[in-house]
Amino acid sequence: MSNTSTRLRRACFRRDDYTCVQCGYEGEPRSGELHVDHIINRAEGGTDDLDNLQTLCTRCHQPKSQAEAARGRQRHSGKRRPPLHPADAMSDLL
Repeated sequence: MSNTSTRLRRACFRRDDYTCVQCGYEGEPRSGELHVDHIINRAEGGTDDLDNLQTLCTRCHQPKSQAEAARGRQRHSGKRRPPLHPADAMSDLL
């Protein structure tokens, strides 16, 4: 979240009333308990627009970030699915 401007971060916290949108935890503005999260992360095409930001508490943000990181590692691991045999591809169309 380091590239998101301070102004956007504040706007997100205010819009969400300093409350985690996932679990309802109410945090204090400068406590470090709340995070501004990209709903669709930038690596997957998300933007820094306010409508793509949400307030999450540490407990909700951590597993979401870990899942996003795992997807990123999988995307960049070099492992690719074997190509589909043409007969299998055609059976999906029928």
